[in-house]
Amino acid sequence: MIKLLMKMVGASSLLVGCATYEALPEQLRLATLAATPPDYTAFEERRQKDAQTFRSLTGRDGSRELSVALSELRTDTLPVAGDSLLYRELETLHKSLQPEELSNTPKSKFFITQNWESIDARALNTGNIVLQAGVLRDLKNYDEVNFILAHETAHILLDHFRSDQVENAAQIATGLAYMAAIYADQSRNKTHYSAGGNSSGEMNTATLAVASVGMAIEYFAERRRDQQEVEADQLGLELLFGADIANSRRGPDSVLAQQVSFAADRVATAEASVKAVEVQFEERCGPRGNFFGRMLSDTLAASAGLPVNEERSQICQLWDIGVYPNRGVIQKAKAAQEKIQQRKDLLKSYDEQHYGAVRVDPAMTPILTKDGQNVGLAQAISPNGPTVRLGEVERARTLLQAGNCQAALTYATGKLRFRNDPFGPLRHVLFDAARAPACDMPDAGIHVKIAHDNGARASGDLLMQAYGYYLGRDENAKALEMVGFYADKTGEREAVMPQQIPLLVELDRLDEAKAVLEACRTLDPANRSLTQQCETAFEVATAPPPEEAPGAAPRDSRALEANITLATTGLSHRVIQQAMWDPAIQAMMPVGTDYVFYIPTDMALARLVDGDPFELLRFENRARLKAIIKGQIVVREATPVAGPIIQPAGTATGTGTGADMAPPAAYGHVDGVGLNRFEQYVAQTRGMIYGIGFEGTDGSAWLTDTVFHHAP
Repeated sequence: MIKLLMKMVGASSLLVGCATYEALPEQLRLATLAATPPDYTAFEERRQKDAQTFRSLTGRDGSRELSVALSELRTDTLPVAGDSLLYRELETLHKSLQPEELSNTPKSKFFITQNWESIDARALNTGNIVLQAGVLRDLKNYDEVNFILAHETAHILLDHFRSDQVENAAQIATGLAYMAAIYADQSRNKTHYSAGGNSSGEMNTATLAVASVGMAIEYFAERRRDQQEVEADQLGLELLFGADIANSRRGPDSVLAQQVSFAADRVATAEASVKAVEVQFEERCGPRGNFFGRMLSDTLAASAGLPVNEERSQICQLWDIGVYPNRGVIQKAKAAQEKIQQRKDLLKSYDEQHYGAVRVDPAMTPILTKDGQNVGLAQAISPNGPTVRLGEVERARTLLQAGNCQAALTYATGKLRFRNDPFGPLRHVLFDAARAPACDMPDAGIHVKIAHDNGARASGDLLMQAYGYYLGRDENAKALEMVGFYADKTGEREAVMPQQIPLLVELDRLDEAKAVLEACRTLDPANRSLTQQCETAFEVATAPPPEEAPGAAPRDSRALEANITLATTGLSHRVIQQAMWDPAIQAMMPVGTDYVFYIPTDMALARLVDGDPFELLRFENRARLKAIIKGQIVVREATPVAGPIIQPAGTATGTGTGADMAPPAAYGHVDGVGLNRFEQYVAQTRGMIYGIGFEGTDGSAWLTDTVFHHAP
């Protein structure tokens, strides 16, 4: 164990490097780099490994590194590759920045994110560059855009990603050491554990040692990342000055000044957020008390036989000692602002040290349109390109999110370039606005069809939303059309068979429905669950009504029986899966809060509505479905809570007993303290929570046959 820890400390020391954050190199960085250039063939090896990993995880071609980066940035990419004019301009600028002193440098691809609030970028270990959309909209001078590209190119030329590999190896070693410490302790103390005891002191010591090394690794890694930003600034300045493009020294200074300003705004936002929380705590707990003084006062009162003050709630005690609110977010934002300011000052010093005596200071070169307007690069180079147009989509969606669907429709319609303009993102916002309850326009899905018919630019997600829209309105032919579009777009023809079968039956195309069923039955045995869904869908759809088959079970009872069979074999939850295509329902998921979503199976919903659960997907039942889903979302809490986190209106309908029961007083998730109150309710109603979990960014999801129902 000691040897392993020493190895981890040694590995972490590599992350520090020789240079300090404040040091200025005596020699120009490009000269040092040219003397001992990195092995740039490593980038091609990383690309191949990255693509192979992504393919093994998803079955599709793509980049895992890009997916991870976009996940961390909490954004998606814009279709910049399809914007050939803008893409070629970025390639030209980037090519001009490549130094003659280096050969075989990595060739970069460019990706643009849908983050309009940032003028930052990121280089990936595959040699590609991700630009925030704000870079192309808000920077109005070539010198500024060029410095952003030069800075990220510098990260690649310096191959700063090697230290990431060392850091990852050290983190893996830390995790293995932690597991080894636990295993060794449990092996030595089996009797102690079997008697219900806690971990031994030896385990705590080993765990503490591993945790200390892990903290050291993170500290050193953070220092190294800070130093790498300074190195990239300095080499980026050299690349900019050595390029035959707009390269005023005012460009880098302007970019960093704007980033300092953005960071200051984030500090102000964090301070305002914390202040709002403090106001809420003061309203609930009164002025912040002296926690330790209160404890001493109560202790002295008890020893003197005097009455002790009424016990303060746990949440208010945490308020007293400063745990809530978390003011660390302010300190973190201020630290980020200080780092950018320090980078700005260091770059100015580096410029003066190496170029001050020999370089003139030209004005920046503005980015101009043909009529002389000073605009961002995307607007000047490709005003009709997707990067610019997605800014228009953002404006329309802002109007829609503000609750004004009519204004969103008017604005978005005005941005159509021609009648059947197929630009998918704009058609998406038009579809969302047209189907909003306040507008509720007929045939809102026409926007999805236009996007698909003209270049197949409608996404699979959008097509399934249109399917759900038409399904809820009993427009089966159009719903079937959207399912077909989805299959063509994604190639997932087998996955939509259970959706196609009932639609074909409803449209009196029974032979086609039987053909789909037979094709479903020939699927690989590994897809048995999908085959079962097809058979159940056909059985439910073709069940004769009472007047056609005297003595037969009513259609809704047959549907209920079929769904029970389906749930016990495939744990089907297709109603909720379909409902989640609705952005309004997606928005119900908590953001930034750890939660559990107990997904009701179709069987549970069938019992709740006493019939076909897919009736809940109808437009007129949207409020009820949202209420049901709301009742299944449980926010995690570290400690028991005094009141309900989610208080259902009305009664809760459990499955198993069929009886209505009043909801418990509170059912927040109580980690390590006892059963979750929701789980207690499930147990009371003889329900089940299935051991199939889905972990997400903020929470997790489990299947259950119990519905904690909200009355709309």
